[in-house]
Amino acid sequence: MKFIRILQRSSLSVIFDRIGYFLTKDVVGNIAKIELSLRGVRISSLLKLTVVGRPIISLSIGSYVSIGKDVILMSSSRFCLSSVLYAPCKIKAIFSSAVIQIDDGASLNGTSIVCRSTKISIGARTMIGPNVTILDSPFHPQWPLSNRNNYPGVELDEAVEIGEDVWIGAQVIILPGSKIGSGSIIGAGSIVKGVIEPNCLAVGSPAKMVKYLGEDKK
Repeated sequence: MKFIRILQRSSLSVIFDRIGYFLTKDVVGNIAKIELSLRGVRISSLLKLTVVGRPIISLSIGSYVSIGKDVILMSSSRFCLSSVLYAPCKIKAIFSSAVIQIDDGASLNGTSIVCRSTKISIGARTMIGPNVTILDSPFHPQWPLSNRNNYPGVELDEAVEIGEDVWIGAQVIILPGSKIGSGSIIGAGSIVKGVIEPNCLAVGSPAKMVKYLGEDKK
């Protein structure tokens, strides 16, 4: 009898999880996809875009944001497999010159992408772990002190390029001007500033290459 009761509880748990996932993905997610489109995001295929939960979207007039096929936007802590999301996905284009490009098959988990005036591109099939932040601007100059909270210019903004088949671990911060080569892995908690070569493992703050992947280089 005890085994039967445990089985019943397990079955109910599965049922509730499936109902929750349906509501989060097929109800809230589909509404969010329509909202993305209405806000001006260029979506290759609504049917081939998976949105779980409701992302935060803010686009300036004239900015350009595109999302390819088979992209996943995970904005639900409950259904994120690898770790807890601190916040939903955020896609923000501040100035009219801002460009955000997410290519086919990329997956974002609570990822914050804030593009001020340049371009942030994410290559095809790139996997981004929970709570990653990608920025094209420091938003505040270091000096003089009088200007630190008042930065109307764009001279400090730098484009960010993430190649194809990149794996970015949880809680990574990718700073302005960074370029991550295709096939590379960025270890969890790293801070990326500068160029990371293709097909390598990079970790640390700032992230440095620790080894090449595959048999191309030893």
